[in-house]
Amino acid sequence: MTLDASYPTQAITIHLNAQLPESMLNKVREVFERHPGYYQVYFAVNRTTGNQKILTSYRIAFTDLIAKEIEEVLGKDTVRIG
Repeated sequence: MTLDASYPTQAITIHLNAQLPESMLNKVREVFERHPGYYQVYFAVNRTTGNQKILTSYRIAFTDLIAKEIEEVLGKDTVRIG
């Protein structure tokens, strides 16, 4: 996929616990890979020292169904636009 510079950049933030099992992270990555698109993906990692927002290399299509698919893996209210 090539990005069209005229397309507005939008982002979603996925909230994760720092101790998230790798198997769950792999499931989320699979969702990203099945739905390429224009939304830039950030991880907000909850650590004991505070939250850290990390830019990923993923860009995904984003719909309510995709958000639900991610939340089925990570839990309710873990996906936010912005």
